[in-house]
Amino acid sequence: MTPWDDFFNQKIKQVFENKKEIVDIGGGLRILKNKGNRYNPNRAWIREYLNKVNYQILDPVPDYNPDIIGDIHNLPLENESIDAIICIAVLEHIKNPFKAFEEMYRVLKKGGYCFIYVPFLYRYHAQNGYYGDFWRYTEDSIKHLSEKFFQWKYKMSDGLWKPGHT
Repeated sequence: MTPWDDFFNQKIKQVFENKKEIVDIGGGLRILKNKGNRYNPNRAWIREYLNKVNYQILDPVPDYNPDIIGDIHNLPLENESIDAIICIAVLEHIKNPFKAFEEMYRVLKKGGYCFIYVPFLYRYHAQNGYYGDFWRYTEDSIKHLSEKFFQWKYKMSDGLWKPGHT
């Protein structure tokens, strides 16, 4: 396992052991075969926690069978209703990351946890008719986007910024 894998697994385990209401924006964990655009068998270990939490996937379209259909710019969730947000490889695909950070903060309970992964050096990867590919994030941009809302930690691996926000 790489240092990134260790970091990722530790933080995701922390979320599932300590939080009850969890929303995976974009379904990036890929732990369920019937939800999301891909399944990642290396993350099957996370499924053991699913009977202890309310884990829901949010996506803007019904194509991948999300639990919640909604836009990250206007989350269809109550204020301070979520213990943890997981947002993996989503923010580069949205038009207004400032609004997305405001929305994630709005729905998180006080003391909530937001795990965010964004690519830095990565190829163009839009999906025609579903999402564009608008942004690449540096350490400075993530700090700027999150400074009003979150304390944060990051992990850099293989030349990519991989922030884990707390």
